Amino acid sequence: MSAGAEWEPFSISKEEYDELIGALKATPPSEIKSHARYAWVRPDFDPSLDHIEVYLVWAMAVCQKHRDNWHAALKNAGVSG
Repeated sequence: MSAGAEWEPFSISKEEYDELIGALKATPPSEIKSHARYAWVRPDFDPSLDHIEVYLVWAMAVCQKHRDNWHAALKNAGVSG
C-alpha cells in the first residue's frame, strides 16, 4: 500500500473469498496492469498459511516462506527488489 491508502475494516464470507480467489486466478495481468504495481507477477496461493488468523503474523510467515522467490522474480524481470 502506498501512503494515504485507507479503508474501513470489513469481512467476507467463505463463498465471497472463494469467488475473489477465482477471479484473481482467472484475470489476465494485462487487465489489471494499470491498477496494480506488480500486476505482472502472478499471485501465489499458499493454503498452508490459511490457518493464521492474525494479519501481521500471517504477513511475517508469508515473507519468511516466500521472500527469496519474490526477490528472484523481481531480479528476473529486471526490477530491483
